[in-house]
Amino acid sequence: MINPIIVLRPSLAEASLVEYDDLHRAVLRELVYGLCRSNVFIQNTNIPQWMVFHSALCDTELTTTGVAFNPIIMATPTNYSTVYTTMLRVQEVGKELGFEHIPLFFYMGLLTKALEIQWANPDSLSGVALGDGGMHLIMSLFSDIGCLYEDAGLKNILIDSNVFAAGTVQQIMKGKDFDRALESYKMLEEVLLKRFFIQFNVWCEEKSFDVSHFTTELESLDIAFSFQKPNTIPNMIGRLEHIEELLDINILPLIEQFRSEGCQTSPTFNFGMIFCFMF
Repeated sequence: MINPIIVLRPSLAEASLVEYDDLHRAVLRELVYGLCRSNVFIQNTNIPQWMVFHSALCDTELTTTGVAFNPIIMATPTNYSTVYTTMLRVQEVGKELGFEHIPLFFYMGLLTKALEIQWANPDSLSGVALGDGGMHLIMSLFSDIGCLYEDAGLKNILIDSNVFAAGTVQQIMKGKDFDRALESYKMLEEVLLKRFFIQFNVWCEEKSFDVSHFTTELESLDIAFSFQKPNTIPNMIGRLEHIEELLDINILPLIEQFRSEGCQTSPTFNFGMIFCFMF
């Protein structure tokens, strides 16, 4: 078998990445959620859990996905010949549609076979970009988090808090238990962000930065959630967009300043911030 050719990717500085508006808006919405759930600026919050919060404020109209060229080939999917034929068919479809490169996703078991085939035929399959399926891609990310943070206290936190059993935590660290890993990391992120915003509030008081006007806006959003009805969703979205605008202009620069000072002062603080803001 031909060994793969390692292509060195450019660094982030060389790549000159551009931050899209949708991504920046998602970051602002996550910060609003964290600020509300932290109970620092508002007490006894009515803001629900993460999934309910985003579902309630989703104004995107869901559409039915159209599927073309499905099934591609009627054969046993685990055979090398089937995987190879599938890759060739996808490449043909991409060329017909005018795509120089076309992505093709496999679940982890088939991806290894597809990569072996592509390594052995780099010229004929050069335009096919292989990747993990969505769940396996996130599981790989979860295992990376476990590798980085397991011995830094993550494993002990999840076990000693009696949230999960020791065996379950071991599976979470390896990226095996998808649902529990997702739930545990969301809970841990919320706890760390709460500690972050507590210290941020103390820092604002020490620096004489007035954030009371922003607290009032968060309280209005919290009240809106306490009386949540279907016909109030548009008003809630409008209020949330106004809060995000205030956050972007007035609060986000202060958060970045506090975060920068904390990371320079404490390596432990910096280590925790990498976890909170890695997504």
